[in-house]
Amino acid sequence: MIPILSGELVGDGLHDKVLSGGVDSQIIRPDGRYELSPRWIMAEFLL
Repeated sequence: MIPILSGELVGDGLHDKVLSGGVDSQIIRPDGRYELSPRWIMAEFLL
């Protein structure tokens, strides 16, 4: 598990702050591709 310290999520019609406390896990597949599973804590959901 890799800790998520902070960041931003920006996309089409979406802009929010990522707070510390989340985690990310990664699996590297035999073909070299990555499978990501982030668990974020978003500021918008805390308002």
